[in-house]
Amino acid sequence: MASSVPQQLLRLALPLIPKSGFTAHSLQLASLSLPAPHTPPAPGYTTHTLNGLFPSPPPLPYTSTHSLSREELKADAQGSSLETERVGPAMALVQEWLAEGRRDMVGRIREVGVRGEAGVREGLRQRVRYNEPVLGQLVQALALLGAPTTTALSSPSALLPFPSPAPHLSHVARIAHDLAKVSGDESQGADWYLSRARLGTIYGLAELHLLSPSNALTPSERVESTLELVDTLLERSRSMQKSVEGAGAFAEWVGKSWMGMGRSLGL
Repeated sequence: MASSVPQQLLRLALPLIPKSGFTAHSLQLASLSLPAPHTPPAPGYTTHTLNGLFPSPPPLPYTSTHSLSREELKADAQGSSLETERVGPAMALVQEWLAEGRRDMVGRIREVGVRGEAGVREGLRQRVRYNEPVLGQLVQALALLGAPTTTALSSPSALLPFPSPAPHLSHVARIAHDLAKVSGDESQGADWYLSRARLGTIYGLAELHLLSPSNALTPSERVESTLELVDTLLERSRSMQKSVEGAGAFAEWVGKSWMGMGRSLGL
């Protein structure tokens, strides 16, 4: 079945992200590679066309942690009246990039041919490495997942750090589910949820570690440091799960970790 024009456009834009970012500009450049009859004249699709192809989501309520001043609300309203880049195109590109990351992770596990804990480790390491080419842009990209406004991307409300953290936690949960499934997890009942809670906790903590500001480390060094953390978290969580005494500690660790991630994202 043929892909729609928006889907083709997103796929073509993925290789352009490291240089041009999670922006409408990446999509504009990608539009020049669309097959006929959809290929536009240079310089590519206009901002108006991209806003139409990728509509912005309805407004979401601001969290209690973040609010806009009167001046920022005024700037928001002024920006919404202009023909400018809105949240929709960039958000769609972020979502496609995340989906590609999950496909890349699943593909790596199948390519290596490992399952169980070895498959989990391989998948987590692959997913962490996937972030490296866009590491400098990743905080802003993930913040777009919960962008609370249909106004211009340049407006203050679109740039609030993690304005609605729930979509980001959902992104972590999707990684955990795909990872558990491809690595051969056959858990049922409560164990099904515990398995995914463990994997989501490990990846979520690893991602926060990766995104923590560290001027002293290069992107490659930050990735290597995060891979070491992944191995540590895998071993720690596995040890807690194996012992009866550790069951309560494991549940407490998962709960505190997710609460910590929520606080880091503004919940």
